[in-house]
Parts: sequence; structure tokens; C-alpha cells
Amino acid sequence: MNIRYLTVSDVNYFSHVAALFHSLSAQGQDELYWGHIEDGCVHLRRITAGGIDLVQANVALVPKSDTIVEASTRFRPLLLQSMFDVCDCEIGCYVDPDIFVYGPMEELLDSSASASAWITPHLLASDVMDASDAVERERAISQALSLQRWGAYNMGIYFVRNNTNGRRFLRCYQSFLDRACAMESLYSFVDQKWMDVLASMFPGQVEALRHPGINLSYWNLPYRKLAREGEAYYVNGAPLKAIHFSGVGVGRINCDYGEGIEIKALITDYQRHLRTCKVHHNPPVGSLGVKRLASQYWRRLARKVMFYFLQKLELR
Repeated sequence: MNIRYLTVSDVNYFSHVAALFHSLSAQGQDELYWGHIEDGCVHLRRITAGGIDLVQANVALVPKSDTIVEASTRFRPLLLQSMFDVCDCEIGCYVDPDIFVYGPMEELLDSSASASAWITPHLLASDVMDASDAVERERAISQALSLQRWGAYNMGIYFVRNNTNGRRFLRCYQSFLDRACAMESLYSFVDQKWMDVLASMFPGQVEALRHPGINLSYWNLPYRKLAREGEAYYVNGAPLKAIHFSGVGVGRINCDYGEGIEIKALITDYQRHLRTCKVHHNPPVGSLGVKRLASQYWRRLARKVMFYFLQKLELR
């Protein structure tokens, strides 16, 4: 099965992009496509061991009102379509730059099935039903309740088949993101909430991956058992495939990953990769992302305040 990978970021996140490419290289991938946000445009580049090539310039213009997070999520389906146009692959995978890959993905996807897309839910039934005690189960249920706002699926990693149905799925997804892709909205959380709708619109074509070791992160780690056997890691007995190191930088950890020795060791190793990439990989020269106007800043701040009070009301 021929899979090609795409990520999206501005130059500020390039050490994460380089670390992602390093992890994919260890799995036999010789290239990573990169949606590079620069000067208000998104360009498609290709990263290989030999350097960075420009594949397609000006794939899309970034709305001036977008934050860098909104810009990085808005054009993912369009960039996957552009990648399909220039490379011969059976399946395309969008993957966030702060994900690190630990094992091959091919075995997760059934190439003979009718699925056109594979997505990963934030929580599995086992996360709730196999809780070790009542407190942990209640915590998982509370988190499941919050997913009604943020979306049932985490779109940090998903797979799309390069065929007629897969491209139709991407075009529909992109049309939704063209309509709304905002951090604070009653109807969407950047690209995530739309997938709840898409999964219902493409019955039999969108498959939820149930492997516990893919897209492991702080939101599901408390409900899964991460263990080490020799040099290999397992999640609920299944091989670890990918960790979404959301909130983890070279010198920071902004999210609660718990006190487990296994995850601490993996975070330490990931931060070592980030430091190495920051020193040894030079990103292309360009702007530092989407410029922000003062009026846009205050508008976004007002939305954040509104959602803060909505969350308070929800917890009452």
C-alpha cells in the first residue's frame, strides 16, 4: 500500500515538521509534503533527505482574519488534492506536525474495503467502559460530553483514498472549511466539528480507526495503558503507532500528560528530536506566518471571553 504524508504549518513550527519527517523516515518514507504558510499564501513543498523543493506555489490565499491555527487547518483537504495531483499514491495521510510516528500505518487500513477515508475518534468505547474505577469513568464521560462542542474526531491525523470517492470527500470537506473554520464558533472548532457531519454524509465510506495506539495524546492517555517491552511500546497491548504531542515544545509541556514513566520518557525523547532539528535543519527563508491586525485581535479576544462564560455555564 502506497501512502504519502502531508503536514501544514508556518516556519515557526519547522522543528516539529523536521521531527515528523525523521519519524516517517524511520518507517521507510522518503518524502513528506508540507503545506507551507508564508506571506499570506499556502505553498506546497516536498521535504526529502536532499532538502526542500517547491511543488506548487500559491495553492491558496489565507484570509487576513485567520489566526495561524485557522490558516493551518483551513486548506488541508485542498492540499491533499494538490498532493494527489503530483504524486502517485494510493492513500494520502494528513498528519499534524506535532505528531511523532512509531510504527507503520499500512496495517491499520484495509485496502480491500470500501472506505474512502479513515479518521480517529478522541475516545473509544473501552476508554469509558473499561475504566478502573467510578471516578475515572466519570472523568471519561465528562470528556465525552465536551466533545459535543469540539468534535467526536481528532483531525490531527486522517487518511483519504486517492480515487473518485476520496477526492469527492475532500472537495466536500473543503467546501465546509471555506464556509467556516474558526477557533471560537458555535458551529465549528476549526476543521474538527465538520467531520461529525461528513461521517453521516458519506455512509460506508468513512471508517473510524479503533486502534488504541494511533493518535495517542493527553485527552485519551488517562484511559489507556501505555507499557514498554524492551525497546517497543504498546497501548492496551497493541503496538504504539503515533503520539500526538499537542502542547509539547522544546522547553515546554502545556498539556497534562500525567506522571507515567513511559510517557515521560517518550516526551523527553521527542523534545530531544526537536532540539536536534532546531539546530541542524534550516527552514526556508520567509515570513513568520500570518500577520495580525489590531481590530482582528480584539475581535478574537471578544470571542474567547464569550466562550469562557459559555463553558462556565455548561459546568453549572
